[in-house]
Amino acid sequence: MHDLRKEARRLQVRLELSNAVLDDTASRKATRMVVAQLRLLGPLRDTQVQLRRLCAPVAPAHGLHSLLHYLKRRRRHFARKARKQLKKRGLDGRVLAIQANLTVWPRSVGAERQSQLALRRAVSSSWRMVIATRAKAKAGGKGLHRARIALKHYSLISDVLPSPRIVPAAKGRKAMMQRLAMLGDVHDLDVLQVRISKFSRKRAVTLESRIALRDFRERSRADAQTLIARAYGTRTAAPSNRPARRSARA
Repeated sequence: MHDLRKEARRLQVRLELSNAVLDDTASRKATRMVVAQLRLLGPLRDTQVQLRRLCAPVAPAHGLHSLLHYLKRRRRHFARKARKQLKKRGLDGRVLAIQANLTVWPRSVGAERQSQLALRRAVSSSWRMVIATRAKAKAGGKGLHRARIALKHYSLISDVLPSPRIVPAAKGRKAMMQRLAMLGDVHDLDVLQVRISKFSRKRAVTLESRIALRDFRERSRADAQTLIARAYGTRTAAPSNRPARRSARA
């Protein structure tokens, strides 16, 4: 499922770049379909991550059995729902139509320059979104989630196209990917805290379970704050051109 989400995000970026060149309805509709699929897989992905954190040897010994069983049922539910919905959504025909449109795109010097300008604007726009969301991310919560999504989008789009920013070769991109991984862990911990709070209010009936859930939630909150401080302790530059050029030639 992780690989499916990763490839779907890559496809989303390529469809956005196709739309930047073609500015057509097919690209926009295909992009919306991919975004809808990613949203469909989101709850399943979150549940799987929460299960991995709860399946540590120490977790069941601290009265978290009920939450563990609940998440397993939740995972089965979202897995069935995802399989059912994904069968109804066919992207192959739309993607093939977009490829055909790109093949017959005018090859004149003017058209090539126009396409390059549109693509550079798409990359620059993605980076401006990173800058706009970065300042609000240190407080955590929704601001951090928006910053993580913006940074992830830029990492994908800059891996397809050469970045217009001139930065050191691989060092800047490596630091950015490390920060992105930390922000992903913080998001997982934030979602886990919300899940624990809801479960504790509605389903935890014994005092032992409520105490265990409260302690686990507090540990998750402390881990998230530590990761936020570490992620923003050093400056991260934009990705370099070198990985982008390799991907473009591939």
